[in-house]
Formats: sequence, C-alpha cells, structure tokens
Amino acid sequence: INPTDDTIARHAALNARFGNVSLSAERLEVEKTTYYACVRFLRAPTFLRMLGCDVLLTDIDVTYPRDPAPFLDDPRVQEADAVMRFYDKVRVARSTMRGDLVYRYPRILPWSHVNAACLVLRNTANGMEFADLVRDEMARHLDELMKYPGSGWWADQNALLAVYRTIKRDRPHVRVVNVED
Repeated sequence: INPTDDTIARHAALNARFGNVSLSAERLEVEKTTYYACVRFLRAPTFLRMLGCDVLLTDIDVTYPRDPAPFLDDPRVQEADAVMRFYDKVRVARSTMRGDLVYRYPRILPWSHVNAACLVLRNTANGMEFADLVRDEMARHLDELMKYPGSGWWADQNALLAVYRTIKRDRPHVRVVNVED
C-alpha cells in the first residue's frame, strides 16, 4: 500500500537477483494495518486463478528460517484443500530457532482459535471454494472496519474462523488440515 521509491527499488533488486518476483501495490488513503491484513484474503481467489498453483498467504511480518517448499510438499498438505493453524488442543513442539520446547494451548477468545499468519490454499476446486468463502466473508466486513481505524485487529482470524465453521457445518467435502498436525 502506497509503496515508497525504496520499496520499488528493493523489488527491482529482488527481481534481478531471483527473477519472477512480483509486487502488487495500491495507492490508497486507508488504515494500512487493517487493509493489509484483509486484502490478501480478498485477492486469494484471484491469486489461485492467475497463478494456477497452490498459494501460501502469510502475515507481512512472517519470515522463514529455511525454505518452506518441504512443508508445502508434505503429503498431508498435498491431500488438503486448505491448511491453516488451529489452537484446538495442547501441542508440544520444538522451537525452530533455539530448539526449546514450545507449548501451544487452546485459545479462549473465538478470534484467536485460528491463526492467519500462514494459510495454504491448494489449487483444487475445493481450495478455490475455500478461497471464495474467505473472500466473501472478509468483504462483508471490510467497509465497516475501514471506517474505524484500529478496529480491524483480528479481522483476518475472525474471517478464517467463520469460514472454518461454515466448512465444518455445511461443506465437509472441503478438506482443511491443521498446520500444527
């Protein structure tokens, strides 16, 4: 949103180094944090259609200490239509940075049951159905959120939770997998 000359120069450098690095930008007078958290979900079906491959959507501050390709190639991911993080039971994992044990507990507040930091949308008919549902859920609320700066915190998680509940209730053919599993 409203890229600076430095942002455009960094994109050019990345594209020169790695090739095929795309940048989409918009010039808008909006509350940027809420808009960014939401717009990736509004555009998700377009990404799937245009790219014709699986799409990994992340928060803007997500970094990968190693290549995410092995995760995306995991058979559990390949058998799903969408992959996201749920905090539905206690899990113990190793920290990727220091090797310490990390305990993940179920969350109390509804909007924190899911995490929007990592969402994989598979290039399947059901993956597109999931992406369409997320887009529609987000679109229902974004105009209202933009009227009140700072009110959109957790909007992305709320939309994902609403869609997940819809999938579980009405569309069991859409296979959603927990990244924690």
